Amino acid sequence: MASSPPTPFTLSEEGARLFWLKYFRHLLEELGEKPRPDLCEELVTIFARPERYALYPDVLPALKEIKSRGFILGMISNWEGWLLSRLKELKAAEYFDHIVISAHLGIEKPAPEIFLKALHLARVQPSESLHVGDSFENDYLPARRLGMQAVLIDRRGRPAGGQNHCIKSLDELLKLL
Repeated sequence: MASSPPTPFTLSEEGARLFWLKYFRHLLEELGEKPRPDLCEELVTIFARPERYALYPDVLPALKEIKSRGFILGMISNWEGWLLSRLKELKAAEYFDHIVISAHLGIEKPAPEIFLKALHLARVQPSESLHVGDSFENDYLPARRLGMQAVLIDRRGRPAGGQNHCIKSLDELLKLL
């Protein structure tokens, strides 16, 4: 019997490494493969390589357009500490006024504190903000609970949680602003 998927944990470098080791072990088990420790370690190393990351084609044009309209842009991410480096390499970091990363703050979404930190940095009230995220449970619901406007982005177009504020691309977001 396969083990259950691991619980996300991005709050320390070692915790993140253990998370990804468990994740790849679980993935290999689900694929019917024996999860050799050396293979799991290699997958973790490959996963973190900069060349493994790319932005969707609509991201930079949308960020540029949103900034040109005078919006304050912030990012809230459950990710490891190296996210900022990747964003810089991908030329996306320059568009954000504030970037709140769970590994730096020590709090992960859906905790309200991570959203409140971003709101504080942007100096806006929840009702003056719009949160765009890809998780119904970790993005959409906690943002709405705080009184933020929220949009769920699902590039595969699957219905999410029965709500109707869902987009498939950032081009659709531009039409909402």
